[in-house]
Amino acid sequence: MTFFFDNCVPPPIGRALREVRKDVQILQEVYGRSDVADTVWMPEVAKKEWIVLTDDNRIRRNQVERALLKDSKLRVIFLPEPLATLGLWGQFAKLVAWWPTIEKECKGLELGTCLLMKMKTGKLEVLEK
Repeated sequence: MTFFFDNCVPPPIGRALREVRKDVQILQEVYGRSDVADTVWMPEVAKKEWIVLTDDNRIRRNQVERALLKDSKLRVIFLPEPLATLGLWGQFAKLVAWWPTIEKECKGLELGTCLLMKMKTGKLEVLEK
């Protein structure tokens, strides 16, 4: 099971998590740059069957990206948008606290499943399959 962090999760967080979980990939490192459009990385990550972690909920609202999300059968955990307001340490602390739930829920996660992390409870809610 490989986890992919897009640009909405600060790369230092992904790198720190990779110290304890070697199968963490970071968009900037995979592509060698940070200006990769969602429409480029989404189908490629889906083909690799990686699980995306992002707080870019615009993917769910943008018509083109939403269609790509469905057609590619990308698996995504949408992090709560308020997470970005916590600063680097706050975001890292929340992700570490949520990590056991993330790992448990992602075992056997069907292709095309999208989950939403709830900020207050740290529980994952199924958005779509």
